Amino acid sequence: MDSTRAEKDGLRCRPLVETIADTWAWLQADGRPVHHPRWAEHGVDPEKEAKILAALA
Repeated sequence: MDSTRAEKDGLRCRPLVETIADTWAWLQADGRPVHHPRWAEHGVDPEKEAKILAALA
């Protein structure tokens, strides 16, 4: 996916190790997911996930 437009609009990519460290600290501090009105739409459909995992086995 081309991220040029997002970068021009201010997207800042951080090193993966920094993201992992911050996420771990957040989880250790009892971090909770942010409520979102489309929460149920997040993630991979379970049937699609099963097919992907089967293909990797």
